[in-house]
Amino acid sequence: MARDVQPTLDALDAHATFRRRAPFVVDRAALLEALARGRRVLDLGAADASHLDVHRAVGEWLHARLAAVASACVGVDLDRAAVERLRAEGWDVRHGDVTSLQLGETFDVVVAGELIEHVTDAGALLDACARHLTPGGLLVLSTPNAFALHASPGILSPLVRNRGIHPDHVAWYCATTLEQLLARQGWGPIEIGYGASPSTSLAKRAFRRTAFRLRPSWSETVIAIAGHQP
Repeated sequence: MARDVQPTLDALDAHATFRRRAPFVVDRAALLEALARGRRVLDLGAADASHLDVHRAVGEWLHARLAAVASACVGVDLDRAAVERLRAEGWDVRHGDVTSLQLGETFDVVVAGELIEHVTDAGALLDACARHLTPGGLLVLSTPNAFALHASPGILSPLVRNRGIHPDHVAWYCATTLEQLLARQGWGPIEIGYGASPSTSLAKRAFRRTAFRLRPSWSETVIAIAGHQP
């Protein structure tokens, strides 16, 4: 777990009823690994788009991390060339549109990491996730935070990372709009938290630790963990 984030999901039972509590700030990948451990996992957007080679080179390809701890891990991606390449390497990654997916299988955990902001029909994506969950299963969804500190315009903007909107992104989400969307699509109970990435700089690590403790909503990523109400 990164030293500049604060894990507060100790011993989370993935099939328990969630309790309302103050927002947590965690290392997103570590959280997903903990929830995937020993379970059947469906990883949507598994090919990681244009970042695949970069993330694999530094050991940060999420699908590999999930597959290493899950009892079974199936990936899905719309990028046919990337899927064929990964399948040739032996990964169980399948070509498909995540908004109309029909695998005929169910999973204990469905992961949609940094995906919903790319999808025009978010409701269809969430319905597809529900179709592939076992009873009592979990959806774990993360997306860039619209109100992250680094994304805030203003006098400090030239000093922080550029807002850098990805050309494939079609929506911004914050904790409130993401929770409302999930509830509207029949998901619940819902727990909302935030994710932060590890920092290499000591000064940046100290600043982020203080800032995110004071205001978790400044963190880079919004994370939702939800069950589904049929």
